[in-house]
Amino acid sequence: MGDEFMQHFGEYSGRDWTLPSGTIADRILCNHIRTLSKESALHSFVIQRTRPLLSLFQDNDVNAFQNYISDSDRSETQDQLTDWQRATIQQYEASPKEIWDKLQGGWATKDLPQDVDASVAFSFRCVVYQAILDLATVYRSHHYRLPQGKKESWYTTKVWGFLWKIIDGGGVLEYEPGETTSAASSLRKNSERDLESKQSQGRKIDGIVSCSATNLEICAVEAGKLDQGQSGTKILQDSVKMAKVMKDMFDAIHTRSNGSEDVKRELRTYGLLISGTRIDIVSFRHLEGRFYRMQTEDSVTLPPVWDEHGVSSKTIVALVYKLMLFKSRVERMAHKIALWVQVSLDTKASPDDSRPIVATLTTPGSSPRR
Repeated sequence: MGDEFMQHFGEYSGRDWTLPSGTIADRILCNHIRTLSKESALHSFVIQRTRPLLSLFQDNDVNAFQNYISDSDRSETQDQLTDWQRATIQQYEASPKEIWDKLQGGWATKDLPQDVDASVAFSFRCVVYQAILDLATVYRSHHYRLPQGKKESWYTTKVWGFLWKIIDGGGVLEYEPGETTSAASSLRKNSERDLESKQSQGRKIDGIVSCSATNLEICAVEAGKLDQGQSGTKILQDSVKMAKVMKDMFDAIHTRSNGSEDVKRELRTYGLLISGTRIDIVSFRHLEGRFYRMQTEDSVTLPPVWDEHGVSSKTIVALVYKLMLFKSRVERMAHKIALWVQVSLDTKASPDDSRPIVATLTTPGSSPRR
C-alpha cells in the first residue's frame, strides 16, 4: 500500500502546502501516512480527523495547521430558512396526538406573506408534511417506540425512506436509493483503460444524489444497522469508503468544470452517513495542495421513544429542519456546478490550472477489507 501511495504522491506536480514557518505540510503528512498499516482516508489525501495529526508538527506550526483547517470548515456560506419556512416545520413541535390532528388537515394552508410564491410554499410544505407523516407513521406502528436490532434495510426503508421526498422535491436534485455503483468512482477506476484491459467496477454505496441539470454526482449516502457512535468500527469503515467516493465525485465535477483553481476552492461534495436511527451530515472540500477535508458537520439521533407529551418532537422537528437546510445547501452548489460546466464548454483551463488531480488510492488486494 505504501509503494502505491508514494507513486500517487510523486505524480502530483502542483503547489505544496507550506505553513508560515516554511514547513511543507505535505512531507510531514506523507511520512505519517507511510507508517499506517490499515487503509485510511489519508491514503486518498483526505483529512478526516485533525487531532491525531497535531502531534506531527512542531509547536509553532500546530496552530497554523489547525487554524487553516478550521477556517476552511467555516468557509462555505450557511443557508437559513425564512420565517414562514421555520414556522411550517415548528408547528409539528407538539404531542403525537396533536401532530396527527395537524396531519389530517393537510399542508395547503393559505397564511403566507404576500411576497412568497404560492408554488414554492406549496412544494416546501408538502415535503415537510410528507417527512413528518412518514416518521409519525413508523413510530405509531410500533406504539411510539422504535425497535432495536433491525436489519440495515429496515432502517433505510422504514425510518429513512422519506429522504428521497426531501431531496427530490424541487427537481434540482435526483436521489437514487438502494445499493448502486458510483459513476464518478467508475470514471476514476477506468480513466486509463484501453481495449486490452477489463473494465473495473466503481464503488457501491447505499444511495447517490445527482444534479439533475448535469447528471453529475454530488452526494453519497451510506447506511448501517447499528449506531455505535463516531468511533464505532462500522462507522469508521463507512466513513473511509465515503471519503473515497466523495473525492471521486469532487474530481469528476472539477474535471468537467474546466479544472480551474477558482472552482476547486468553491466546490463541495456532500454525504449522509446513516447508522441505525442516527444520521451524520458530511461535507467534502479541497484544503491545499494534495489534501482534502471530509468533515462531519452535524449529527441527529431519533429518540427511541416518542413520548405522549411531545418532548421528543423537538428532536424530530430539528432533524427535518436540518435536512431541509442541507437540501437547500446542496441545491445551491448544484446551481453553481451547472454554471461551471456551461462555462467549461467555451473556456479552456490556463496552463497554471492544468495540474493533475491526485488520484484516489485503489485498495490493493492485500489491504484489510471492509
